[in-house]
Amino acid sequence: MYLKFAWKNWLIKISILTSIFLFFVSLILTIFTYSVLKTGSGAETISAVLHSTIYFGVDMLTAPQYLFLIPFAGLIFFGLNLFVADRLWKISFFYTNAILFCTVLIEFFVVLASFSLLRWNI
Repeated sequence: MYLKFAWKNWLIKISILTSIFLFFVSLILTIFTYSVLKTGSGAETISAVLHSTIYFGVDMLTAPQYLFLIPFAGLIFFGLNLFVADRLWKISFFYTNAILFCTVLIEFFVVLASFSLLRWNI
């Protein structure tokens, strides 16, 4: 993966940098949630809310370290989409931009998920 295409167009640069920024925002939100859960509880066994619905309430309780699955899933999507965009940039410029803008959208939803985890657990 050479990322030669990343320096060809300003739209590609903006989408890659926005995805990286959103990943770090979700990671910071998750680290903050994890640190509050670890310091806020006096008990040794604490659990974090990983999923909740309107109808059933809290569906999934888990160990706090599993909160990091959401930002790292976004990182995996970012890496895979960057790899696919790198392979497609010679074939079609449109598909490269579409994949990278979808990556920004995915990272935005990862930030929303991290923020909702923050709200559920604090």
